[in-house]
Amino acid sequence: MVLATKETPTLLLANEQTAGYGRQGRPFLSPRAVGLYMTLVLPGVKLKQLDAGQVTITMAVATAQAISRTVRREVRIKWVNDLYYLQHKVAGILVEGWQQDGQSALMIGLGLNLMSADYPLALQKKVGSLALDQVDKASLVAAIIERFFYLQTQPFAQVMSIYRNLSCLQHRNVILQVAGQQIRGQVTGFDQHGGIQLETDQGQRTFYSGEVIKVNVLPKQ
Repeated sequence: MVLATKETPTLLLANEQTAGYGRQGRPFLSPRAVGLYMTLVLPGVKLKQLDAGQVTITMAVATAQAISRTVRREVRIKWVNDLYYLQHKVAGILVEGWQQDGQSALMIGLGLNLMSADYPLALQKKVGSLALDQVDKASLVAAIIERFFYLQTQPFAQVMSIYRNLSCLQHRNVILQVAGQQIRGQVTGFDQHGGIQLETDQGQRTFYSGEVIKVNVLPKQ
């Protein structure tokens, strides 16, 4: 998977976000000075030929590898766009396209909680951080971007091989919400295109969109 761009990419960094959001427009809490909030803008990308899911997977792998190498934290990926550390969500990735007046761009947003913060009570059981006392943000950002641009030049099968090893969902019983339905199943793997494979009451099924809303749920009796 190669993201061909006609112009120079732009990286936007923020120390705080007052209106951060994730998938489906849900708010993403972005407190001052305790996180890494960035958007990589790739102008001139042919959006109609793009698989946003594969871009998300590539950025997830790049971020996980950069965190491991730079700050020595081992994170895991929850399909398709969340990173977890010690069973708490510490990062989310959002890929969006932009088009106007014949111009187009791909925007890859990443919010990463680096240090502990006073999260609202409703989020404390779900949201965490990498629990760092201090961090060189510039080095971490550079590592993430370097890994992303390296990985996106490699065969996607290679990226998926790494992704499978980093997944926190293998062989877990989950509920997948897709197109207004909730589907129960056990995660049996991920196919070569990044789809999640579930063993369900209707047999083996593969999904390329949706959101895992519950993990380790009891299978139906």
